[in-house]
Order: sequence, then C-alpha cells, then structure tokens
Amino acid sequence: MPDEPPIRVKNGSMTITLVSSEWKGSERAWTPLAGTNAGGFIVVVEVRGRSRYALGQPVFGKEVEISYSSGAVIKFKIGGRPGKTKVTPKKLLKKISDQVLEYGQPGKGYITGVEVKVPGTSWRCTFRGRTGLSEIDIYPLPHMRRNK
Repeated sequence: MPDEPPIRVKNGSMTITLVSSEWKGSERAWTPLAGTNAGGFIVVVEVRGRSRYALGQPVFGKEVEISYSSGAVIKFKIGGRPGKTKVTPKKLLKKISDQVLEYGQPGKGYITGVEVKVPGTSWRCTFRGRTGLSEIDIYPLPHMRRNK
C-alpha cells in the first residue's frame, strides 16, 4: 500500500492541509483517504525570525499534539490496521475543502505549542505569540521498500 501524504499545519487559524489525497471523516477522527502510516511521524517546525524563516531539526514521534491559544489540543496518532493517521477531536475541525481542515478563525488565535511524543519521553516547542511560527510539517513514516 502507498504511504500517506505529508501534512502541513499553518499558524493563524490552525489550517491542516494534506499535500495530496483528501481527508475522510469517521465518527471520531479525520484520516487521509490514501496510503498508510508505517508507525510514527517525522516533525519539522519552521519558525519565523526577524528577517527570515528557519527550519528546526526533524523530530521523530509516535504522537503529535498541537496546542492552540483557546486551549484546544489537536492530536495526530496512528490507529487501526493497516495503520492510518487519525486527527482528533473531529468535532473541533471544520473541513474547508477535500485537502484542508481548519480550527479557529484568522486573526483570533494562534498555535501556542507542538509536542512530539514517544513512549517514555517527549519534545516540545512553544510560542508566545502569533508571529513566532510559520508552519509545522508532519511526515507520516514511509514503509520500507525491499529490493528484489
């Protein structure tokens, strides 16, 4: 089965975009329609400096939580067989188009932090205002291909 597409999370209103494919809703979560996840995520945070953007070091995790200034927390984790990325809570996210989910309203809030978790440890990055973060890129782990 093909790999799931990368997910791009933009600041302002929290905009969650699939690079390709589309979001499919279940009772409790949003999942990418195409592909599967091999068991985790590589997360890269792009921060804004005074005159440029800077990419952070890639971080591996089994679960990603993004916090918003309203107190909401959006979670990305793997579930089911085959493994699919689940984005919850579904009820907080509005489907804007086939590829875009949104939380909040532009100019009314901002992402306050991202936490990447693996069993026993976690990595966290926080933001004090809406100008510190450009985007968060979440790459579902690809499946290993065997050479024949």
